[in-house]
This record gives sequence, structure tokens and C-alpha cells, in this order.
Amino acid sequence: MAERFVGIDVALREHRIAVLDRDGEAVGQSFTIAASKDGVATLLRTLAARGATPVQTLIGLEASGHLWENLEAALVGAGYRVLVLNPLQTRRYRDVVRRKAKTDDIDAHVIAGLIRSGAAQASYVPDEPIQSLRELARLRARLMDDRQDYLRQLIAQLDVVLPEHRTALGDLLSARARGILAQFPTAQHLAQASPRAIRRAASSCLKAKTRARWSRQVRPFVKDWRRSLFLDLKKKFATPRASLSTVAKRPPPGPRSCARS
Repeated sequence: MAERFVGIDVALREHRIAVLDRDGEAVGQSFTIAASKDGVATLLRTLAARGATPVQTLIGLEASGHLWENLEAALVGAGYRVLVLNPLQTRRYRDVVRRKAKTDDIDAHVIAGLIRSGAAQASYVPDEPIQSLRELARLRARLMDDRQDYLRQLIAQLDVVLPEHRTALGDLLSARARGILAQFPTAQHLAQASPRAIRRAASSCLKAKTRARWSRQVRPFVKDWRRSLFLDLKKKFATPRASLSTVAKRPPPGPRSCARS
């Protein structure tokens, strides 16, 4: 049977802690620790001083984004039993005990009171490998979103300065396309370039078979670029060579095989 009930209101820079006994009375004043290694050491010393030993103590904290993870791992590593609570539980319990105000101090006491009541239901906390896989999945999703944003920006610019890019360059994220655009970012630059210079820009990451096929395609593409709509309208547009070159040279998120060029 637990003798001490500890509620922790987790935040970005500081955590607020309240300690209750079996009768619901506060064991000392609530206190604040920094969200750091030194803060965790202070927490463990204070809990020990208040008789909140690992064997006799139950700790509750809210699953506030990812902010709880390091603190929960440190407390479990110190031998404490920790319940990670869904914020909806503490909100409902606050309504039951009629504490409508919301401050860090009140929240810490509400969490401690909730776990003392026995009504708290711990959220599922996956083990380290599962958490790592989840983080990798979230990271991949963010990188894929960044990749699509990058591609949309590139297409929006090329639709103006190189309208023929869809037939001539194909996949804009391929090494071939990025190699060409880094040196010849508009139809005007491509029209002024020699086929040999374009082949050299495109072939740095191409396999021999692909390089030979691309070499045969360059000359017709140059003719198309010299008849580009952009050349007829170039007086109406400022040539965005610097900005487009910067975009084209920026590697897309994640690895990309040269074989797909």
C-alpha cells in the first residue's frame, strides 16, 4: 500500500510537484524543479526527505506531448512506480473536485489526488524500441512533407522559367535534373548552353547506359528550349538564376539513388 502520492505537472522548462499522504494531506509545500538532470536530482532528494521512498510511493504525471518522457525514464530508473496519465483524466477529476482554476500548483495537487483516489488509469507506455520506431516514423513523415514542399516550390518556379521541364527533365528530384538545374536554371541559360555542357552537368551521377541514352536526347531538347515560351516573355520576368540555383542545389530530404536518375 502506497504511503505517498506524488503529482507532477510537466512543463517545458520547469516541473511542479505536490506530495500527499494516505489521508490526502500535503506532505510539505509543493515545489518546482528545473527540467534538467540537476532538477531530477533535486526531486529525488526532496522525495527521500519527505519519506517518499520508491517502495512506498506512487507518482503520477500527465502525458504532455513528449515532455514527460525523460522524467518518467529517470523516475523509473530510480525505482519509482510511475503512472503516465491522459490529460483528459486529470481534467475530469479537476471538475469532480471543483477546482476550476488551472495553475501548475493546482494541477500537481489534482494529479496527486487522482492517483490517491485509485481511479487513475495509466496510459500505455511503449518500451524503448517501440518508442524509437515511433520517433523514426514521425521523422520520416516530416522529411517526406519537406520533400513535397521543396518539389512544389521548384515546380512553381520552373513552370515560369522553364515551361518544358516536364518533358525534358522528368523527375526533378533526380540527380540528373538537379545537376542540370544547378548550372542552367532557366530556358534562357539552357538555350545558350552547348549540348556537351548540358551532358556534362547531367552525367556526373548517371550509369553508362543511362548516360548514353541521355546524350542522344540532349540535342532535341536544346531545340525545344531555344523555342521556349519563356524566351519570348523574358523581358517581362527577372531572371531568377540565383534563387533557383540555390533551390536546385539543395539536396532533397532523404537519400536518393543515382540509379533512378
